Amino acid sequence: LSTLSKWHRENICERLGAAVYSGGDDLMAFLPAAEALKAADNCRRAVLRDKRDEKDLSSVPNPTSISAAVVFVHQGTPLHLSVERARELLQQAKRVNGKNALAVGYDTGSGTRAQTVRPWKTSHVDDALAALNTFMPRGEDEGANANGGKQQLLSPRLISDLKANRADLAGLRARTRFESMYEGEVTRLVLRHNGDTEQARALLKLGASEWTGSDDGQPVGDVPIAASLVAVFLRRRVR
Repeated sequence: LSTLSKWHRENICERLGAAVYSGGDDLMAFLPAAEALKAADNCRRAVLRDKRDEKDLSSVPNPTSISAAVVFVHQGTPLHLSVERARELLQQAKRVNGKNALAVGYDTGSGTRAQTVRPWKTSHVDDALAALNTFMPRGEDEGANANGGKQQLLSPRLISDLKANRADLAGLRARTRFESMYEGEVTRLVLRHNGDTEQARALLKLGASEWTGSDDGQPVGDVPIAASLVAVFLRRRVR
């Protein structure tokens, strides 16, 4: 555990963050928003890596379970409220999939907050963090399209349309024979609101693996409203 703790601290430091506590099996850290998901991914992979031969143990039977929470807060948010929000999301993650899940959320400081919770891996999503990273800024060329013009960011109006059409979309999703229609309609809405097909596919996968509060801790899936709230935040607010 001491070796893992040291590695975690080094990983956080390399990403311009500060590890408040790292005991090997417990970690709390503060990082720049643009580095948070990457750091969480690296820390998880370190836990699931054989320290003797660097073998990836994530696919072995009964791998180590990991509960994680990543919360984005405004820099002016009081420390105790930031920690409280992180603990709240961590408790949600611990209720899912045998304490082997990820919760990602945000709190703007003005009362606006949202979160999305799911197992790290399901039949719908091979890697929950990779799916969410689809919406992160992409370096210096962020905002430029193929023609050199300014690329529009994913619009918050996507969330309004998903909410307005939730009943109809859920009805399509619940019927196997209409699944392609459901996927096509969600994709149409994402494209309509300045997203792309990669982001549409990611939202469909995230929605299908969403934990919605079921007592058995298993994801039942939903129209990707929760995932879209976080996705729009990541795309528009993280720099």
